[in-house]
Amino acid sequence: MKVVVVGLGNQGKKRAKVAGSDLVATVDPFNPEAKFKTIEEAPLNSYEAALVCTPDVAKPKILAYLLANKRHALVEKPLLRDAEHSLKQLKEPAERNRAVC
Repeated sequence: MKVVVVGLGNQGKKRAKVAGSDLVATVDPFNPEAKFKTIEEAPLNSYEAALVCTPDVAKPKILAYLLANKRHALVEKPLLRDAEHSLKQLKEPAERNRAVC
């Protein structure tokens, strides 16, 4: 399964290493080693899943984008911890698009 790593900090670099030849791109707005600055820049036809290793505040938007576009997501914990975002908001697009989060 072809993957992108979103967030190229400590955890993201570890995930990229483990992904090995399945890694097609990295995304990070601050790390110059990343291929893309945003997940929207990575061509959807190049990957099937994303390994999301970002700060908490960035996770909801990234996950919503991935699930809406039928991409699976592995997300670092904690997933969501504020009242503005909930797992229910991710459940519907995940189920509709048969994407695993």
